[in-house]
Amino acid sequence: MTEEQKITIYADEREAQTPILQRLADLNVHLKVGSLEIGDFVIAGDVVVERKTATEFVASIMSGRLFNQAGKMQLKYRRVIFMIVGDLYTTGKPISKDAIEGALAWLTVVVGASVLNERNPRNSADQIYRLAKQAQDGLDQDAAFRRGKVPKGNEQSRYSIEGTLGVGPSLGLAILKHCRSTHGFVNASVEELLAIPGIGRKKAESIYESFRIEYQPEQGELGCSMFEDEPE
Repeated sequence: MTEEQKITIYADEREAQTPILQRLADLNVHLKVGSLEIGDFVIAGDVVVERKTATEFVASIMSGRLFNQAGKMQLKYRRVIFMIVGDLYTTGKPISKDAIEGALAWLTVVVGASVLNERNPRNSADQIYRLAKQAQDGLDQDAAFRRGKVPKGNEQSRYSIEGTLGVGPSLGLAILKHCRSTHGFVNASVEELLAIPGIGRKKAESIYESFRIEYQPEQGELGCSMFEDEPE
């Protein structure tokens, strides 16, 4: 398998302490490790995997962290996958079976997440590889790597640009070099976007239109004027 054909997976630096990364390296995965904004593995530009041991998963239900975390991932990624390693019902945590299954149902129905159960880290790594292969086969995309703390300057501008749907690290850098700033990118015309290497007509039009979509309030929603400060 050539370098260009390798499956690329972005992993959070916390996973460096687990045997999963070594197994993925053995599977010839192109690994990029850093501080992910949310999630443990980004396996495509819009697909994230959150891996938890059974004990961690149950603890996150009890603390309420699971629900906050899932909501953030739902906003950021089109597909959210929770991978649970181990048996949820033998953790020894003081939690009812109904509470566990209620959380699983909530993740599946409300969040729309996929929930997978794996026996051990090796099985987890193998499944992450298979998921990434399915997500990346036939797709010409660069998975977005959303970092945590970002220094000011070029990295901050690039981080903002990479937040655009369909823009990953390589294209984000090309855009910044061409447009010189986030402001220049957001205000670029379709023809100007077409001049950037890696952007075709369809993507240029999609990016241009995404910056010009006006917010449509939901039925019964209060307008922003209701929250404006009263004049002094």
